[in-house]
Order: sequence, then C-alpha cells, then structure tokens
Amino acid sequence: MKNKLSLITLLLLISCSLSLTSSTLAIEEMKPKINNLDLVANGGLKQELETIARLNPEVAGLKFIKFTDWETTSTGLGYSAKWYRDYFDLSLMDVYFFTLGRSDISGAIDDNVYAEIKRQISNIQISEQNGRYQNVQFDSLTTRKIGNQTFLYIPLRYSFNGADFNSVILTTAKQGKYINVRISSTDPKVLESIIQQIPHLLNSIK
Repeated sequence: MKNKLSLITLLLLISCSLSLTSSTLAIEEMKPKINNLDLVANGGLKQELETIARLNPEVAGLKFIKFTDWETTSTGLGYSAKWYRDYFDLSLMDVYFFTLGRSDISGAIDDNVYAEIKRQISNIQISEQNGRYQNVQFDSLTTRKIGNQTFLYIPLRYSFNGADFNSVILTTAKQGKYINVRISSTDPKVLESIIQQIPHLLNSIK
C-alpha cells in the first residue's frame, strides 16, 4: 500500500511538472519577439527601433507589446513600437521611426517636421469624422525641449470606446530620421511621467 501511494505521488509530481513546463512555454510564446535582423536599406531603422524595444521592455509602467513594419504598406513609412498598460488606468505609447523616403533629414525642426505633425493632426481629425474618436480637442502647437531633443508638441483630448483620453503628439528629426511619439492615457497625471522617459528611450542605443 505504501509503495502504491509513493508511485501515485511520483506520477502526480511528474504531471504537475509537465503542466508547469507547458504553461511556461505558452507564456513565452505570448511575449513579444524581437528578431536580430540585418540592417535594412532604410538607414537601419528597423533594427534600431527593435533594439530600443528589446532594451526597454517596460517604460514608466507600460509594457512593450507590438512592433509594426509599415514599410510593407508603403516605402518610407518606417516602423513603430507600442507600449501599453490597462490596469489602474489605460495608457499607451507609440513610437515611430521613418524617413518618408528622404535622405536629407537635417535633424532640425524644419518645414518637413511641421508638415509631419500637421499630417498627424489631420489623421486624428479624419478619425473623428469617421466616428472612431469623439469630442477631439487640440491645444496649441508649440515646441518643447525634452532632454537634449527639441520636439514639436501638441496636447489633445478625445473620447474612444466610452473612455476619455488625454494625449500628446511629439514630432522631431534626429540622425537622419523622423520620430513621432504618441502618448495617450485616461489619467492625465500619467502623461508627464511617460514623457520624461523619452530621452532615455531614444538614447538607449547610440
């Protein structure tokens, strides 16, 4: 009887171990995967942004969840990485690296950077017209220095899926690329804590 109980206990332990292993593998499959890809023709932007995402799996409590290759849609649209949190508040940040096919990006806040942030504003206005967003309100467009980088900066508010969001769009040019950062949160106090992490995020690789 004792030996039989020992055998049953052993079988239960093996079963639990296999179950835990399966659960661990399932969790690993759910984690975002960032591949070490070769440099691409578009200035290595894909590898650069993927590396930033890999080095920063969490930013101000937001977790990296998604990488998108927009070059497959149209050459020059670049790549984006998304960070997200849905507890305590609903907050998300999207970072875009792109060139629009240009090879003469100076790094200054020039007419092309202004044109880009105006394109972002227009996209949001179109989303409101299409019913995706409601009650969109923009504040004034200004410049803002964050760390050592100057951005075009515009705050806004909107409703989406019954929730009210505070948001900011930040656009700049740096090292031969344009950078768009879009941050939104249902808690307005969270926005600034995320914004303050942008220099660390962008400078995490040289």
